[in-house]
Amino acid sequence: MKSIIHFQNERPFKYFFSQLKGKSVPELCLCSPFISSKALGLLSDFLKTRRTTVRLLVNLSPVHLATSISNPVKPLIELMDKYPSQIYLKSNPDLHAKAFIARTSALFGSSNFTSGGEERNKELNLYISGDSQNSRALLTSLQNQFDQYWNSGNEIDLIETDSDWERYYFKVAKIITRFIPNPNLGKDNFGRIKNVMKRRKWKVDELGKKLSASAKPKAGTYMPKIIFLDQSGFITFHGDHITTNRELWESVKHSPEKVFDILISKYSFFRDVLECLQDVDYIRYAGLVTSLNLEEKTELLRAAIRWLESLDYVKRQSKNLGLDRHHKFMITKKGKAYLNRNEPSLIDREG
Repeated sequence: MKSIIHFQNERPFKYFFSQLKGKSVPELCLCSPFISSKALGLLSDFLKTRRTTVRLLVNLSPVHLATSISNPVKPLIELMDKYPSQIYLKSNPDLHAKAFIARTSALFGSSNFTSGGEERNKELNLYISGDSQNSRALLTSLQNQFDQYWNSGNEIDLIETDSDWERYYFKVAKIITRFIPNPNLGKDNFGRIKNVMKRRKWKVDELGKKLSASAKPKAGTYMPKIIFLDQSGFITFHGDHITTNRELWESVKHSPEKVFDILISKYSFFRDVLECLQDVDYIRYAGLVTSLNLEEKTELLRAAIRWLESLDYVKRQSKNLGLDRHHKFMITKKGKAYLNRNEPSLIDREG
């Protein structure tokens, strides 16, 4: 068998498992700091008709648990209950590597074993397969590195960890997402940024006024938008202060729609929200989550809906400002007009 080496950045995990069909796979070695239920579902589907042994190495350290928006432990419990004799789990608090190794193939790179790593994020992953001398040497090196990380990992009480997440970490994660999109608790960065936000609310208000230039401002809508502004380069969170990209702001200050265009280039599910709503009379939040293949508590989706509302692209069927699973949403004429003058969605949906 000749060697196959190429980048695999589009649905890397679906591709990896598809290449194992019809092949003998006595063992799978997977390491990923973060995991999600949807990605684990791919592994579960693979194991339905196999006796493959799986060594799964994750990072369930307190910092990682606190920065997980959805509970990462519960889907692990469900998976191990389903395949109790096939899956072995360890946690390594220093784990940052992502690798997926079968006997004669491997995928490694930047993607966590999550729905973001599979579909939404801009990732860089390398796939290798074959039994040439070079391929075998690389696969052996990967396996040896995985074994080293595995041996330094620890077994973990999932039931106790699940209870701790529900009691403590969920509250921490909920607080963090109000301030920064990708929190880093090292050296108390979160504490410093939180104090900055309290100390300099005028900066938030200033940004809020610009964001509301052509839309009615609503209480509580500034922070979700600021999450996107940081991700998209309009503002930057530093250790002890916040700076603004004045040149970028000047180019869009008279049109929040231009901000939206820039965001849509990074977060294409903005547009997918509109396309989904265009196909139905209305849809509930939980249904929207399912249609977009997102985690139910995705903060980015909540912020996207806020922004779409402020631009009058989407309207809600409820006067309640809360975003729970019971609220209904529908696209407006303005939203339909936006779809008609733009290119198709950047996301390729299944089916």
